[in-house]
Amino acid sequence: MTQTMCSAALSNASDANLLNDVAYEMTGGHTLPTPSDRVYDGHRMSYVFRIQKEIDEFMEVLHRNRLDKQPEHLTQDEKEGLHHMISELQDVLFEGTGFVNRLMQDYQIKPQQLNQNRDAKLRMERRI
Repeated sequence: MTQTMCSAALSNASDANLLNDVAYEMTGGHTLPTPSDRVYDGHRMSYVFRIQKEIDEFMEVLHRNRLDKQPEHLTQDEKEGLHHMISELQDVLFEGTGFVNRLMQDYQIKPQQLNQNRDAKLRMERRI
């Protein structure tokens, strides 16, 4: 996208999402998320922000669900709440996985290194 194309888009468009997309292209990624909540910045600090947001949403939904009930005794509303909670947890896991991958890439950490440390810790915990 050329500078002229970007300028023309900013001058002639009224779609906020498009304008943010163009701003992202013009600034090399130094813009805020779009109104559609699409986040472009893959920086470590952006992941921290998004993970915290997803964790907060998950915790809010978690406290509205009864996990002590047996599945066969759930009402339809409770099942829908459970589905919503699982969806929020998947969002946390998605952002967490992206964050782990970003950290490993930025700091040149190999997955094998992480697995060795985790496996050694698990072996020690099992012995205790």
